[in-house]
Amino acid sequence: MRRVLATSLPLLGVLAGAFACGKAAEPPAPFAAASAPASIVSTPAPSASVAVAPSASVSAAPSSSVAPVASGPFTTTTRYQAWIFEKPRLDATHVGWLHAGTRAKRAAEPVAGTGCAGKWYALEGGGFVCEGHDGVTNDLEDPTVKAVTSVQPDLKAPLPFGYATSLGAPMYTHVPNAAEQKQIEGDVAAHLANVEALRKKADPAKLPPASALPLLPMPSFLENRALPPNVVGWGLPKGALTNGYAWNNLRVAVMSAFEVDGRAFYLTTEHLIVPADKMRAAKLAEFAGVELAAPGAEGPHLPMMWVRWKPAKVFEVDGAAVKETAETLQFQAHASIAPKEKVIAGTRYFELLDEPRKGKLVRAADVTRVDAATDLPYMVGPDDGWIEVSVLRQSLVLYRGKTPIFATLVSTGADGVDDVETTRSTPRGHFRLQSKHATWRMAGDEHAPWKEGDKPDPRYRIDDVPWVQYFHGGYALHAAFWHDSFGMPKSHGCINLSPRDALWLFGKTEPKLPEGWHGVYGGRAGIALGTTLVVKAY
Repeated sequence: MRRVLATSLPLLGVLAGAFACGKAAEPPAPFAAASAPASIVSTPAPSASVAVAPSASVSAAPSSSVAPVASGPFTTTTRYQAWIFEKPRLDATHVGWLHAGTRAKRAAEPVAGTGCAGKWYALEGGGFVCEGHDGVTNDLEDPTVKAVTSVQPDLKAPLPFGYATSLGAPMYTHVPNAAEQKQIEGDVAAHLANVEALRKKADPAKLPPASALPLLPMPSFLENRALPPNVVGWGLPKGALTNGYAWNNLRVAVMSAFEVDGRAFYLTTEHLIVPADKMRAAKLAEFAGVELAAPGAEGPHLPMMWVRWKPAKVFEVDGAAVKETAETLQFQAHASIAPKEKVIAGTRYFELLDEPRKGKLVRAADVTRVDAATDLPYMVGPDDGWIEVSVLRQSLVLYRGKTPIFATLVSTGADGVDDVETTRSTPRGHFRLQSKHATWRMAGDEHAPWKEGDKPDPRYRIDDVPWVQYFHGGYALHAAFWHDSFGMPKSHGCINLSPRDALWLFGKTEPKLPEGWHGVYGGRAGIALGTTLVVKAY
């Protein structure tokens, strides 16, 4: 997935403009200048100076998404995004950002700076925030602060928020009563009955979850049809009942799910309210990669084979011949294999080393083999962490020096190793992770067919994509909750990981995300340089 938002334009202009995916010097902000969010509307449905850090390495600590710090004093923000600056002035480079309601440890006393109507404070982890700018405040008892703090992402979960795909849902500005729902949606009772009937007819194995999050009591700040805090900072006409409709397939992030008079609603990260029955809840993918055993120890190791397409048949040696067994290895299955392949009657096989199939074989043509790297990349030391991605193998391996410690399947650009400038291909080369974000919005306009005979690429918008790690302009490693096809090329150019893998990897790479921060940029204000990433074709 590649982003196309730009920091200097209103959101509507951004999504309507022709901005090149993946070509920005750094990924722009998920929200731009304050304006009415008309971009989500579709036609109404009927009815300090930089210090160069040492080379990044893989953390030996248990995986976590943020680096811990001690308690208070804290600062927070009431806006979706508040920038952290490298120096105490508003034109300084960004080193990270805070999300609405998160708490970051700050210095007890302000520091001198310029351009800030309030006071500048240094943050634990590096950088400065301007009190009063982007909603930044030290008043943790402020009612708006308490409201936004009461609904927060889970930064220890593969999916920090709930997620759901729009089926043409209205975006209410407050929790609507029955009359308002009828005014906007028509016969709601008939709609709900139809939804229930369809769910009863559907194959239970193919049904999406009933809700994107567990249903809990409605947040108190939404009671009595109150407007939620305006975290994005856009203006809406006084008395506006909706902010339009979310187009079909727009994906929203959900902070809270609750029932009102028997109907479920979601509070989105933009603080809009949508009916849950007009959204399709996302299901967390079960797939996850494998942590590898240390050299010489029992457990999974490289070389390893992965099943990336149809199920792979398992064979056994019968004298001088090979006999097919009744066993198969399913899509995304993996197993350690012997370093040397076997050739029997002109067919290449890999020998399985894991119980209960130890000694049995799979055809080399039916699976993908992943071997350990033999050389260190440029400027990577023997104890440094680094990541290797193979586009043709759709694999990712995390190393410490020459020791592989984790392997998994990914989904790179849909067009394989084609031209990055003109196709949906992932750039190949030697990179460092530039920035990391617990979540980040991604979007793109409709695109003409990439190849003759193809259909146009529809516009897309995915709010708060989890565990994003940018490595080259708008290209990133990130979680994908909208598919479970890891091992197959799928994206617009980014490297998709399963949410479980994305969280695990996020906690192992540099720079670490300081507690209370939602995003961080490597190599600025004393923050560590990003982990090395090598993307190769083969």
